[in-house]
This record gives sequence, C-alpha cells and structure tokens, in this order.
Amino acid sequence: MPPAYTTDEMGKRLQSWRTLILLYLEQKPLYDTIDLSKPWDDPANAEAFKVGVPAYICPSAGCPANHTTYPAIVTVKGCLRPAEPRPLSEITDNPGETLIVIEVDTPHAVPWMVPPAA
Repeated sequence: MPPAYTTDEMGKRLQSWRTLILLYLEQKPLYDTIDLSKPWDDPANAEAFKVGVPAYICPSAGCPANHTTYPAIVTVKGCLRPAEPRPLSEITDNPGETLIVIEVDTPHAVPWMVPPAA
C-alpha cells in the first residue's frame, strides 16, 4: 500500500496517495508531469492539478473535474499510514470489514492531489 502522503525532509506534505497510484490507473502521462519532489500545490504541478481523473470521482457528483469524492481512512494503524508505505501482507483483517477509502458527498469533495489529513 502506498503511504497516505509523501513528505519532504522537514515533514511537509507533498503528494497524496492518489498521485502515487496513477501508474496503476493507466495515467502514466499525467503521472510523468508531476514533480514528486515538490508539493501538490507548487506552480510546477499546476497543470496536473487542473486535470480530472475519472477513477477519483463519482460519475453523479457535481463537483469540479479535478476533485475527488473518495478520501482515504488514514491512521497509524490503518491500511494507509501517514508518510509510510505498508505491505499488503500486514493487512490481516477480514477484507469485508476493512475500510481504506470511503465515498463522500459533493460538498466534501477535495482536489485529488491534496494529501489527506492524518
């Protein structure tokens, strides 16, 4: 599992887990435009920030295309941990009782590049 977000050497949040999995969603061209060494809201990432990723938004949501209605559950003991990847082999809970991502309503949608709060 990817970390919930990446950080720089000072602990500043840079990129969301959603940025890190773009390669697995057939979004390599978008992924290649992102400077992972800079924060999501850095001018170097402004063009990528404008792009919508269809997998990150409910088709019936009425929010901007570059938003997501799928935030992750982030805890130090969760599947997605703050700034730390986790091997799938460590997740031994019943899959039917495990939450990683939830769906929120349109007013709670956020830009997909925004690192989640922990």
